[in-house]
Amino acid sequence: MILNKENGKIYVGRTANPANRKRGHFSELRRGVHGNPKLQFAYNKYGKNAFVFDVIDCVQDGEGEQAEALWFERYDKNQRFMYNCHFETHSGPKCFGPMKQSVKQKISDRIKENTRPVAYKALQDMYDTSIGFKSASDKYNIASTTLLRYKEEFEQKHGVTLVHPQSEASKKRVSAFAADFKKDKKIALQNFRSYRVSRKSLEKYLPQHGIDPSEVRFDAWRIKAAQEADMAVHMALYTGCSAAQAIKACGATNTAYYRRLKEVKLERDLLSSTPA
Repeated sequence: MILNKENGKIYVGRTANPANRKRGHFSELRRGVHGNPKLQFAYNKYGKNAFVFDVIDCVQDGEGEQAEALWFERYDKNQRFMYNCHFETHSGPKCFGPMKQSVKQKISDRIKENTRPVAYKALQDMYDTSIGFKSASDKYNIASTTLLRYKEEFEQKHGVTLVHPQSEASKKRVSAFAADFKKDKKIALQNFRSYRVSRKSLEKYLPQHGIDPSEVRFDAWRIKAAQEADMAVHMALYTGCSAAQAIKACGATNTAYYRRLKEVKLERDLLSSTPA
């Protein structure tokens, strides 16, 4: 529900994702392109601080239309109290008729004109503070896809390059791995997990350090991972500790542990079924 605190009028709708729905409503209202002209007119008149979004009912999947209809009935479908253009729970008539192409183009131009300043402000904040797309999206109430759409335009206009914080962190971790790899390949590969880098990151950034990604062979790392998993499995089986405790104590991964556990159980089953 969207409530106008100044006059008490409301807009009732339904959604499976309130956070996204709220962001969508207020993004369109702020840009002056909301599909409900009554609500848009009121927003323009009273300002954004007069409106609040609230979840007033929660229902099970498949019960949304019925719940929405009950809320319409609660207000007697009276448009003196509501901004809704219609009171049908699925689609329904619009507040306006079919648009001419020229009108559609004007609306499209207006959307771009009103969206660009907000997108630029969010992108500038990203450049100044190194926040990510999601943080900027939440802070400025604008979709991440919209920010991505204006990113190249913003960079060309201001002569800057936006670097995702996660990319910078990946570069630093690959740099650390590369430095150790040049000193001792075997040790670096054995401790590969500690660098927290993906193979994709290695392929992307290792050439910057003069290392061909094909040189990085994970045989040593795989052997060590298998050894750690084997120790963890036997520790859990013979000491009675939990799997989590064994995995932590031996430095194994969950995936490697349960893969090895499955192998050990299979080996035991085969031994027990073999005739003496």
